[in-house]
Amino acid sequence: MDIMQKLRAETADQHREIENNSFLTRLSGDLSLEEYIRILEKFYAFYSSFESHLNWKEIKSLSDGTLTGDKRRTPLLEKDLRHFNVQLDRIPRFPPYARSFSFPALMGCFYVLEGSSLGRKMLYPRLSAKFGLNQNEGGAFFYDYGDKITENWTNFCKMLKSKIKTEADKQECAEAAVQTFENINELFKNEQINC
Repeated sequence: MDIMQKLRAETADQHREIENNSFLTRLSGDLSLEEYIRILEKFYAFYSSFESHLNWKEIKSLSDGTLTGDKRRTPLLEKDLRHFNVQLDRIPRFPPYARSFSFPALMGCFYVLEGSSLGRKMLYPRLSAKFGLNQNEGGAFFYDYGDKITENWTNFCKMLKSKIKTEADKQECAEAAVQTFENINELFKNEQINC
């Protein structure tokens, strides 16, 4: 089984849990602007913690240029939250990532994070229309790579298949992907829905 098949199989339960999260499902339903901002805050808490510990120069080299510092989501979230006048320093980081990752583990994390761009691509038009957002005014995180999202995902998958080949590396990659999904699920698990 190649790494993509293993990742899909190993993360299926966690992926379903995120798709069924009652708070996140509001993104495709009746979401208030307050809830949208809360979702941005939660993602900022996650990405700012995760990305702050990464050596992007090393990642770019190891991923043959597929993953670069311009793929960071924290600046997109900062831009969106500042648009809504949110004070970034009041948002706690979660989970507190403070460790180094092996390359296979890091790729497992990126499998989840790069893959989530595909979901945001589908949600962006609806959120943009509902709240009057664009990539420069409150919608940068969901706009993400714009029309390059599918191309970036395809390139990431090709790179992953070429780099993660041993069974040990595949297992480490899959375990990190599962943990990343679980961290995101934990982040949104206890959110309340305001009806």
